[in-house]
Formats: sequence, C-alpha cells, structure tokens
Amino acid sequence: MFFDPESARHLLHTVQGSAPMSPLTERDMAILRLVADGQANKDITATLGISVGLVKKHIGEILEKLQATDRTQADIKAFRAGLI
Repeated sequence: MFFDPESARHLLHTVQGSAPMSPLTERDMAILRLVADGQANKDITATLGISVGLVKKHIGEILEKLQATDRTQADIKAFRAGLI
C-alpha cells in the first residue's frame, strides 16, 4: 500500500492527534520500508545507490517527521499509521 506524501502526513496527523508533521518524501518512504525490512544503512546504500551519509540524513529526517526517537519507534509509528 502506498500513500502520496500529503496523504501520509494527513494520516499521521489523524492517527496521532497532534500537530501536522512535515510530509514524508518518496525517498523517505523508500528508506522507511527498507528499515522496516531490517536493512542496515550499508544495505540501504547498496539497494538505492546512495551514500551512507545520505541514508543517515534521511533517517534523521524520518525520525523527526514521525516524532520518533529511534528506527524501531519510527517503524512502529509508520506501521500503526498504515504507511508500511
């Protein structure tokens, strides 16, 4: 199931009942799905053909947007919101 970034933001806002979050980009969603599949940063770099630094940057942005403190919490929040 895929959501466009605006729908994902709205869904997260509705589920969490908090202030609207920044929308997840397509790249954020791709990385979030790979994180949920248990891939480490180096595996994500190989899958997407991007640098480790860029993966870390996106994961940091995902954590901020989902108001999560770590990858596991981001996965749980995304799963509960129906994003993954």
